[in-house]
Amino acid sequence: MFFSPFFYLFQDKMVAKRDNEAGFSLTEVMISIALLGIISTSLLVVLQELSTRTIVLQKQTQALMLVQSGLERILFENDQKGFGWLQSKNFPDEHDADGLLGFVRHYSFTQLSSVLKQVAVRVSWEGGQKNEILWVRKSK
Repeated sequence: MFFSPFFYLFQDKMVAKRDNEAGFSLTEVMISIALLGIISTSLLVVLQELSTRTIVLQKQTQALMLVQSGLERILFENDQKGFGWLQSKNFPDEHDADGLLGFVRHYSFTQLSSVLKQVAVRVSWEGGQKNEILWVRKSK
């Protein structure tokens, strides 16, 4: 194997340096461990915050789906049973609505005229609520 002439000039110095350094000093190891601890702690904080945001967004999405299915139920019942059947007594509060634990769906009806009702669907859960309003016209 061929080495450049510069290799032979510095070979003795490189070997001598290796002999003097047996490994990392205790200070270097302690500093490395401290840096790893700081970096891992910040990563854990960020991951925990992202996890919390994900849970909140998931609950908001589930609530929106529950509100929309409630509005679809109103339209279906209006087609099947008629305008007069749309009353609060026929739509009691639904705890654990559609099988989702912790969600409560509530319907409220306001008669605006003889042919128009305002229906509000509210879904609430621990930490928030979602509301939507639908106007239902009496079909002829």
